[in-house]
Amino acid sequence: MKKLLLLHLITFSFAVLAQQPAVNAEMSPAGVCSPNIISNQGPVTITCNTAIDQATAAKVVSLLNRILRDEGASSDEVNKKLDSIMEFLQSTVNPNRPVTTYDCGGNSSTESRGAGVGLSVNTSFGGPTAEAFQRMDSLNSSRQYSELLAACTEQKKSAPEWLTPRLFCGLAHFAMGHMAEAKKELNIYDRRTGPAYESDKRCKSMSDFLHARL
Repeated sequence: MKKLLLLHLITFSFAVLAQQPAVNAEMSPAGVCSPNIISNQGPVTITCNTAIDQATAAKVVSLLNRILRDEGASSDEVNKKLDSIMEFLQSTVNPNRPVTTYDCGGNSSTESRGAGVGLSVNTSFGGPTAEAFQRMDSLNSSRQYSELLAACTEQKKSAPEWLTPRLFCGLAHFAMGHMAEAKKELNIYDRRTGPAYESDKRCKSMSDFLHARL
């Protein structure tokens, strides 16, 4: 995919096809979404065989516009960015993608579906996130707030669906005087929390502490 293609990019559209896969003159990629590129000039169409919400479409258009504005990017850099967009789409709109949920202590449950296969549930007690909880709890107890902030920030990246790091980051920010950041973390936790967190006294204690002070 050449840089010339991006410089002549006119439109970006989503087509929802129930049965017919995308036709591509240069390649025929598999997956829920695939690009349809007829030539090195003209519009690019990314076809997805499942529904896409407006927010997702808007985000992809924004990412493409960002690539277009970077006139100094090499062809390899452009291709990597386009690949990242496709990866985002595949993970966002794939109806069979695994969904992992966590409890307060970092224990996880992953649900997945496949063609011709029923629901598969894999529950994990302990593991990296549970160990990370123990480390963050220890750092908080010993008031090592800079180290706690680094640890919880890393967990937000590696396990974005796990909400407990939001509380630990909120505590670290609060202790360091970053009130706006602490409140932001608490608000995200509040919007996404559920019984697996609210029924655990450890998360409830941290949440109550922050709510009483922010």
